[in-house]
Amino acid sequence: MREFIAEREASSPGFSDSARAVALKAIQFPDVVMIRTAIQVLCVVGTDDDMKIIQPLLEHTVQEIKVDAQCCLFERRVRRASDAG
Repeated sequence: MREFIAEREASSPGFSDSARAVALKAIQFPDVVMIRTAIQVLCVVGTDDDMKIIQPLLEHTVQEIKVDAQCCLFERRVRRASDAG
């Protein structure tokens, strides 16, 4: 996902911002696929504040959404730590 978004951003500046805006809307829908995709997109292009939207999904009733939320939050912490060090 990270590579896909980077390629689109390179060929179409502003793509990341648009993808983030769509993901922030999609994460509110009851569709599992849309929520899971939104989590993946926000993991790549979301802000730290966006992670606050993902945090409650750790308690979601759908296991796949819980796992995606866990992976996203873990990856963001790991990336932030590696960027700082």
